[in-house]
Amino acid sequence: PLYSSAASDVYKRQTIVGDTVSLNGTLDSTAGENNSVTITGNAVQNGNIGSADALTALSISGTTNLNGNVSTTGHQSYGEAFTLTGDAVLTSTASGSIQFQSTVDGAANLIVDTSGTTGFTGAVGATTALTSLTTDAGGTTTISGGQVSTTGVQTFQDAVDLTMDTVLNASTVSLTGGLDGDHNDLTINGNLNLQSNIGDVVNLDVTGASVLDGDVVTTGRQDFRDSVTMIGDSSLTANGLRFHDTVDGNQFLTAIGGATGVQFDGAVGNTTALSGLNVSADTVQFDGSVQVDDQGLTVTSVSTTSFAANVASTNNGSVTLSNGGELTFADGTTFQLDAAFHQSGVG
Repeated sequence: PLYSSAASDVYKRQTIVGDTVSLNGTLDSTAGENNSVTITGNAVQNGNIGSADALTALSISGTTNLNGNVSTTGHQSYGEAFTLTGDAVLTSTASGSIQFQSTVDGAANLIVDTSGTTGFTGAVGATTALTSLTTDAGGTTTISGGQVSTTGVQTFQDAVDLTMDTVLNASTVSLTGGLDGDHNDLTINGNLNLQSNIGDVVNLDVTGASVLDGDVVTTGRQDFRDSVTMIGDSSLTANGLRFHDTVDGNQFLTAIGGATGVQFDGAVGNTTALSGLNVSADTVQFDGSVQVDDQGLTVTSVSTTSFAANVASTNNGSVTLSNGGELTFADGTTFQLDAAFHQSGVG
């Protein structure tokens, strides 16, 4: 039977068939029962689903227009285009998967909360950017549509998997659960807040400012096109690593650039000295000043190492340079060190 009232529509029937099913109120499972709902057709929902008594599962085969929250113990599946007409929180309390089988759009905030898998098969925000997107700390998020666009922040607290080259457009992209690129490119148009690790990416390009507390491994290039601030020790491994702006933060940075080299365009440690810096690559180029603290500076190059500005250390920080090719200094470059200087190779 179908139960309805002005306050809520409580369904025990498992399947609702219609061209468009419009629900202008709440939808809940009957108390004490485990009811699932399948809508064969499109759905327009203005109200919360499962807020009083969660459904077991919800499946919508057609398009979804949602203005409200959805709570299930199990899975949620949205078969065609999903449009937010208001802020929404989608929750699975028993680690069910939440799957968006097509595009997701709408100028609203979307929170997906499950310790299971969150899947975005289509592009997110390609037609109308979301205001923000947040996933919870458990489970995984799989991005398969190539694009996620928000006008505000994107916060991925769970592990993120990419299945194709992906562009994240946001004011800030926050990654706290790690990201696996599965041999794909990652472009972040916006700021990056990294408090986890990024791995198995081909090329990483970050257009905004970066805050780093984690390791990044790419088989291709890494480009940080705005300032980098270290809030934790980090190791960056790439085949071509370039910092297009300043690098600061009293943490230890390891920069490995492979055959394509490492290049620092801006000052390193000018605002806040790095605790230490270890750089290795075929070529290493410093176009700005360098200041390190007690853990010092170590540079190892197969070919050339060049300094275009002054180098300084504090608190007994030493400098060790090992270069297979030329070691060059711009006119007027000075080294103001608080400990020993070691150099081997051509100089």
